[in-house]
Amino acid sequence: MNSLNQKMNDIHHEFEETVKRIQSHNGVDGVIVVNNNGDLITSTLDMRSSVSYGELMSTLAENAIGFVRNLDPSNELTVLRMGSKRREVLVAPGKFRLNIFF
Repeated sequence: MNSLNQKMNDIHHEFEETVKRIQSHNGVDGVIVVNNNGDLITSTLDMRSSVSYGELMSTLAENAIGFVRNLDPSNELTVLRMGSKRREVLVAPGKFRLNIFF
């Protein structure tokens, strides 16, 4: 049981370090991580923005994943990248979570 706790702590630490590393890149304004249901796991933004963006991006990512599968069932979405005049958003679907970078 102790080794399981240690492994969980190691995974959590690695996860936090990854979020910090991504956040430290020039031009990254925020990182949001949600689960596959769109529930907030962690974020570097304020709570209101995090929940709002997380829900919207989860819905968009689900649609994009379905679109890619409809084009070719053997393929899968790896990154969804969107840009506007002022912002760029990257969405990286994972097995259990969705990573959103601003």
